[in-house]
Amino acid sequence: MNGAALQSCLGLVHAYARLRRKLDDELGTLHGLSLDDFVLLDALFRSDSAGLCAADLEGPLGVQRSAVVRQVIALEKTGLLQRMNDHGVRSIQLRSPGRRLLQEATETAEAVCAAALAANVQMGVRADDFHRALCGSLALELR
Repeated sequence: MNGAALQSCLGLVHAYARLRRKLDDELGTLHGLSLDDFVLLDALFRSDSAGLCAADLEGPLGVQRSAVVRQVIALEKTGLLQRMNDHGVRSIQLRSPGRRLLQEATETAEAVCAAALAANVQMGVRADDFHRALCGSLALELR
């Protein structure tokens, strides 16, 4: 058994948890979005104009299709996206208000990520130590 591999993976989980919590906090406070909502809107933005089906969003969101559909329904009610059925082809598309909100939220997410990574890059942190440095980043502290 390789304890170092397990500790490295657990370190990544801890770093991800801190980053996720910080992004959820900032995106929620400033834009009314969760990180999951942001990821969904971003995936739709990066798709072609025809949109994506729920199955295409399982991977980026890391959840099952039923969870994607629940999230889509909630965001559809807020007017950020729409579900389409064009000649039997179902798709989910970003609406104009969703594009505007995503643009604003992207600036916030970029700022959080840049602050979290800035000190690590300046210190020349090795990839092996990256998760430990990210876990200790003061930029990921909640206010």
